[in-house]
Amino acid sequence: MVAKADMSKPNTEKGVVLLMNLAADAQNRRAIREAGGVEALVKVMSASALDTTMESVIGALHNVLLSDGKGKQRAMDAGIAVPLARILAARLSESSLIAVRVRMLVSDLLRVPDIQERIRAAAEEKGFTLPVRVRMLVSDLLRVPGIQERIRAAAEEKGSTLPGTGPFGMG
Repeated sequence: MVAKADMSKPNTEKGVVLLMNLAADAQNRRAIREAGGVEALVKVMSASALDTTMESVIGALHNVLLSDGKGKQRAMDAGIAVPLARILAARLSESSLIAVRVRMLVSDLLRVPDIQERIRAAAEEKGFTLPVRVRMLVSDLLRVPGIQERIRAAAEEKGSTLPGTGPFGMG
């Protein structure tokens, strides 16, 4: 149902808010993911302006992807790096709801081994300039005890390697 919904209609925001609220429950998160909800939300995120619909899409994705490695990978496969790069490059006020929610989403997605490189590459491809504060956000998150080891372990588990340096400063 979710994947077949026409998300271009005026009721998009209401539908996204509904998904965000439904995703508060673990069983619903799984159902939304399996029904194509992650891909549908990434599609809406890619097409949305930086407005209340975007706030709701980011909140819904954060809820759906919460503690869900499969969902995170589906989001990556659906191309979430491009809209994330667009939002991060927008230089929004730190206190805007979009900025707050995107920081939560990015911090959750840091568990996907190549997210940093994908966001950087998407920004470069689209001509976006990621501000220093984005690099600092990721640096701050990487100071969380054990996070680097968890990211590296996840990368090794998937047979990926992490860059030692770069715009996100893993090394």
